[in-house]
Amino acid sequence: MVTKVVITKMSMVMEEATIVEWLKKEGDPVEKGEPIVEILTEKETVELEAPSSGVLLKILADEAMELPVDAVIALIGDPDEPLPDIESLISALPQEVSVAKVESVIEEPPSHIQSLTPQESIPPADIVEEPAKRIIASPRAKKLAEERGIDLHYVTGTGPDGRIVERDVEEFLTLMVSEGPKMKEERKFFGIQKQTAKKVTESYQTIPQLTHVMQIDTTNIMNYRTKLIEEKGIKISYTAFLVKAVAAALEKHSILNATLAGDVIKIYEDTNIGVAIATPGGLVVPVVHKASVKPIETISTEIKGLIKKARDKKLRSNDFMHRTFTISNLGMYGIDFFTAIINPPEAAILSVGRMAEKPVVINGGINIRSMMYLSLTYDHRIIDGAPAAKFLQTLRKMLENPKEMTW
Repeated sequence: MVTKVVITKMSMVMEEATIVEWLKKEGDPVEKGEPIVEILTEKETVELEAPSSGVLLKILADEAMELPVDAVIALIGDPDEPLPDIESLISALPQEVSVAKVESVIEEPPSHIQSLTPQESIPPADIVEEPAKRIIASPRAKKLAEERGIDLHYVTGTGPDGRIVERDVEEFLTLMVSEGPKMKEERKFFGIQKQTAKKVTESYQTIPQLTHVMQIDTTNIMNYRTKLIEEKGIKISYTAFLVKAVAAALEKHSILNATLAGDVIKIYEDTNIGVAIATPGGLVVPVVHKASVKPIETISTEIKGLIKKARDKKLRSNDFMHRTFTISNLGMYGIDFFTAIINPPEAAILSVGRMAEKPVVINGGINIRSMMYLSLTYDHRIIDGAPAAKFLQTLRKMLENPKEMTW
């Protein structure tokens, strides 16, 4: 019996998914429970498993297609088993026109002046499918066209009997300039990038977001990290210190570890900290679960593992689940200060800039200290300015006095 492979609903809010990569091709044998295709849901890449054993008889959905939950994307069965009505299954999928198909349609130039960009060379006449016609043009028009690299097949003449005159070539050049700069390439807007765009647009349009900025002294945490590495022999990342300190601060200021569900503010007990990671395919935010109860070495190891999995496209559903707060760190790119957009349904997000040496006045004297900006963006519907400021104060105290913390 033929078994249908469908887009499985992975969460309560999931409505659609994007085909990322087929791990099997048509005709390949598959075992029940074996991963056969990668799909993207919101910000997580998930492997769909074969619902039965057999042969992958037919793939119905191409890579990069966006599909609703329960869409049929493939068929599994015995090698010689007859297929059901394929056309009806394909017609039920969203019909997308690829860039390649669009380009294959637009082959002939329009009858009037062709729209081309200023730097774009005019295609030679021999690519036009119509039989080439004799060009009637004035000597001045021909000379100008030759100087500017214009193919007169694309210019409409307004002189007697359709003769191309100098004015026609000048108007053609004017139109070329008005059409704007030459395009280098076109890229399909899909996958993580499109899902991220959808989420940040929703966040920006539905959540009143306010940002507090605080500069902190990171000299002591840098020295403490060096000492800890020497004592334990483990290279601990600065992001791990941030995750641990943020989780501890959230326990003291739990309103920031919350979400708004209708008319109810739900405050989480667990501190599940999302760490934004840039990948070639876009931004992903995997989670360090229950960070407040984990030692710094464990957090650092987990973050390194998540980064590797993200870059190898090996993150799975459990790596993204139940995030309650997010940290976005761009310090490694030399960014001093920025603000981030809240990841719904969270109530806040922390942006972290680089650590840089600066002159600082301490007790009336100028000292060179390592300084860093923290930017807290929060949902102003449920968090007021004072609680947000107090959270930053607590976080600063922890990071500036690391010996007082239990790491």
